[in-house]
Amino acid sequence: MAPGCLRGELLAKTVDLGVYASTGAREENEVEFSTTNLIAASADEVLRAMADPGYYEFLSTKVSAIEQPELLSETTNHGVLEVRVRYAFAGEVGGPARMFIDSDKLTWVIHSSWDLATKAATVDIIPDHYTDLVVADAEMTLVDGDQGCTETMAGSLQVKVPLIGAQAEKIIIEGLVKHLAAEAVALGAYAATLR
Repeated sequence: MAPGCLRGELLAKTVDLGVYASTGAREENEVEFSTTNLIAASADEVLRAMADPGYYEFLSTKVSAIEQPELLSETTNHGVLEVRVRYAFAGEVGGPARMFIDSDKLTWVIHSSWDLATKAATVDIIPDHYTDLVVADAEMTLVDGDQGCTETMAGSLQVKVPLIGAQAEKIIIEGLVKHLAAEAVALGAYAATLR
């Protein structure tokens, strides 16, 4: 564990805010991001928590920028854990974004497909509304270590709103990074209650 880091605290954050991919492999104006957190639980404990409705009730008391997440489904088939969770934004949309976005419609589903052998997942972030305006996906990994496991998420995001797209991407990614850091702490705390 890095000096001065608490269990579950954000260890490293690399977010390329406002730096857009210029290769042909990625869409124009798509921002890439990555974040890494230490979770005070094993990868298996984290995956069990992600499939447990009790965890999402617990999480809602730990993260204030979202309403209580709702576990929509969890299934395990052929070594793959599929988890679908609905989230809703709990704040106010400010500035010019109010012209385009209704804060009551800022809900989305995160669909993750975890390979239980490798502890790696593909993640699709699917807006319930504004599906033509926001495109996001990522990959996640959990790697066991001495102090728990390290969670890494790397992905891309594109907000297709003229004039405010880059600002919206920055706000969304900053919120996602903060949420994942808070969720890392919550996962460690929740796993400890089940031991």
